[in-house]
Amino acid sequence: MKSRPSFANREGDDDEEARGGDEDDDDDVVEASSSGNGDDPNQRILDNKDVFFQSMTLASTYKQRTDLQLLGDQKVPVTEAVRALFYAPFVCCSHDETDTFNYANKAALNLWEFEWDDFVGMPSTKSADDEDDEIQKERRQLLDDALEKGVVYNYNGVRKSKSGKEFVVKDATLWTLVDRDGDRLGQAVKFSKVEYVASKEVWKVSEGGEWVKDDGSDDTKAINDDDDDDDDDDE
Repeated sequence: MKSRPSFANREGDDDEEARGGDEDDDDDVVEASSSGNGDDPNQRILDNKDVFFQSMTLASTYKQRTDLQLLGDQKVPVTEAVRALFYAPFVCCSHDETDTFNYANKAALNLWEFEWDDFVGMPSTKSADDEDDEIQKERRQLLDDALEKGVVYNYNGVRKSKSGKEFVVKDATLWTLVDRDGDRLGQAVKFSKVEYVASKEVWKVSEGGEWVKDDGSDDTKAINDDDDDDDDDDE
């Protein structure tokens, strides 16, 4: 079995901070602001051990590839790292070496309009129009470039939600996941803005993984707001 990038002593006290890569790299810390627990409908996802390990892998390999932290500005203990990534104000999802999705945070699930159980296990080709040969060819070239280079920055490409809404991913970072032996574990993407093809509206991820319209002001509008105009449903 391939080993995963590990974090420092997972059985330490609550002040232990999530770390990835080399254990003596003091700067390699998962950073973010975390959500409160409460009665979280996604708790079964957050408690899943595979989700924990994949979250750690995403954080450590992102740091390795970009020399940047995957999440916010505040150091987060290992016990909160999974929640912080799941509710992060950006999309993060990944597929394994067979191009099958194995992780998606809330922003990704909201964007593609899938439940966790339907998204995870789905071929990643279905994140775009799988009947559009040109889009699939361009997508394949992107993945190949990331395999060769390790990371690709500022990617823009068309994707499609479950209900058929097409959107352009804006300024995405795509990176290749590897274990400590250098074996490939798959690929992941991070971005925070999209532009819907039909409406030309730009949307961005807000706190908690919710989408809001990017109108250039602080007066944002939630993507799932009951007061949305009917035009939003026709994007």
